[in-house]
Amino acid sequence: MTREEPTVRNAATLGGGLVVSRFLGLGRDMLLAYVLGGGWAADIFLAAFRIPNFARRLFYEGAMSMPFLPLFNKLCIDKGREAAFSFGRAVMFRLLILTLVLALLCKYASSSIALLLTPGFAAETGLLAQAGSLMEITFFYLPILALATLLACMALAFEHYIAISIAPACLNLCIIFAGVYAYLEGYDGYAAAKIFCYGVLAGGALQFLAQLPALYKEGFSFFGKASLHSSEAKAFSIQAPQAVFGSASYQLGAVIAMLLASFLGEGNISALYFAERILEFPLALAGIALCTASLNNFSVLALQERKQELSLALRQVLSLGLCFSLPAAFGFAALAEPIMHSLFGYGSFNPDTLERTSRALVFYAPILPAVVLSRPLLAVLNAGGKAFGTAAVALAAMVILVGTSLLLFNFFELEAITISSSASAWASALALMALLRRSGICGRTAGFFPWKSCACYCLFSAVMFAVLLEFMRAADYLRLGQPARMLIGIPLGFAVFFVLCRLFYRQDSDLIRKALLSKE
Repeated sequence: MTREEPTVRNAATLGGGLVVSRFLGLGRDMLLAYVLGGGWAADIFLAAFRIPNFARRLFYEGAMSMPFLPLFNKLCIDKGREAAFSFGRAVMFRLLILTLVLALLCKYASSSIALLLTPGFAAETGLLAQAGSLMEITFFYLPILALATLLACMALAFEHYIAISIAPACLNLCIIFAGVYAYLEGYDGYAAAKIFCYGVLAGGALQFLAQLPALYKEGFSFFGKASLHSSEAKAFSIQAPQAVFGSASYQLGAVIAMLLASFLGEGNISALYFAERILEFPLALAGIALCTASLNNFSVLALQERKQELSLALRQVLSLGLCFSLPAAFGFAALAEPIMHSLFGYGSFNPDTLERTSRALVFYAPILPAVVLSRPLLAVLNAGGKAFGTAAVALAAMVILVGTSLLLFNFFELEAITISSSASAWASALALMALLRRSGICGRTAGFFPWKSCACYCLFSAVMFAVLLEFMRAADYLRLGQPARMLIGIPLGFAVFFVLCRLFYRQDSDLIRKALLSKE
């Protein structure tokens, strides 16, 4: 077995659970669209859900693991598991206190925060007040998330990938149950949105509980020594803010995009949200799963300064990420309308909202490969001690997003935000590549980037895109409905890309096949 195969197998295990969670998330959003529609009720819930969702995606999907894992693993090796668990309890206690204080402060400043996040609601005093009251509920998801995140980091150290991957599904399940309850009881508008918010809290609690069995098997207990003043706890306190902010470019971009969309009128926040949700499927597999499965390996190779091996490992992960994300981006752009109509075109989701959401997906799709490239680059840079540099790149990306959006508002509306988000993400990915090359963590050459794979997958994706456009024209002639177009178009696009890969560039497809079929 090659050294890349365990990473691919672990990513497949983790990605499988994440894809299940994403399907539940899709069901959650279909229910949300049905119960709340795409107007003000959905806007105020999504405004209240944005910070918890932002925090979950940022902390739970890798940002916290980057500074935590090297310290935790080092203690496991040097001093044993009890010393590592003592460090884990210390970090958990600090984060719990911090997030509880933050949640309480946010509760009493909810109106101001609602105005900050959705300044476009300022003219609608009633909407602003309702958004603030919903935020008072969802802010208390943060301390629950802090505990669940640290448990997930420790589970990752012991390679409990299934426990990590199924926990996000708990959040989606609870929100789905809340939505079903609201629908069956006849709630709508603000009352239904409030029930969805309580579902968020219940989901956080279930997320936390889902991690415990795996860690109890490894000997973890909440009752034990907590090394609050150890050198490792102090080091984490210094490194974590830089690493988290450096990893936050995509998530912060989504928050800023929502803020800008609030100025465009009713339904635009919802359009951005639902377009973003569609991108979560390939991002779960190509971005989160691959990066998380590679994190320990990157950390060890960087610490041992095995630059050539680190460069090869990173190149393989980037190549696999492009293999998934490039065709997905092209496919979403070609099939945006049938996807959105088939998944969300029911209940209170009106035709105008559907058309707006479809356009948002077309211009949002290019962000996907950029984010998938950025995640492993961030992991290697943080493993090499370049957290400050990644934070500077994230700050520059935010400036690009805001500046480009304001410029494009002279010509577009919602498209200005989605185009600017994609441009910002690509600028961030290119800057991270330049920073990594200049740092020398992988050597001074550009050998860590898979140029040949990138060229091949871009070409194959372009051919697939052309085939899908011809299919859409044929579907118009045959008068196929939107669900039929989606159900035929997605496997058709996959088949075209897969055949081209097997005929002309089999490297990654062979690796995936061998890793998944391997028994060891």
